[in-house]
Amino acid sequence: MKILIVCFLISFNSFAKFDHTHIRWDNILSKYTKIVGKQTLVNYQSLKRNMGELNLYLKELENLGQHEFDTFTKKEKLSFWINAYNAYTFQIILKNYPIKSIKEIKSGFFSSGPWGKEFIKLFGKKISLDFIEHKTIRKNFHEPRIHFAVNCASIGCPSLLTSAFTATKLEQQLQQ
Repeated sequence: MKILIVCFLISFNSFAKFDHTHIRWDNILSKYTKIVGKQTLVNYQSLKRNMGELNLYLKELENLGQHEFDTFTKKEKLSFWINAYNAYTFQIILKNYPIKSIKEIKSGFFSSGPWGKEFIKLFGKKISLDFIEHKTIRKNFHEPRIHFAVNCASIGCPSLLTSAFTATKLEQQLQQ
């Protein structure tokens, strides 16, 4: 009986539609970020103790199949990639936490930062943050405001939005 229930849940999950509200990511951002002055600060220490929600969100991203992704609207795709970039940035920081700067995380012998490190598994391949930003978002969406949407987790970067990007609010969020 237990095996039958597990099989049902696994097969049901494969038919579940992707959550375009990115509610898990939105909850993480609202709970673990705060705006101080013009900067958004992340409470990595607290998030490190409560990584379950982030892991579930990343699993949602990883479980998305290419076929379903191909049915997304352009705004849904761009929201997906922006949120994925920002969530995986959180993950790599937390895997190396505590650190003073994201630039302490190396992706190669001569690297300064993790942006070239292939640690993200989406659509059956390992990719990097650089791949998401430059080979996917910039190449396919030609969105000049992307620099303000993807966050490199450094004080010198534009501030992180404290809510998830969604297709229904994307234009307003990018303009903000």
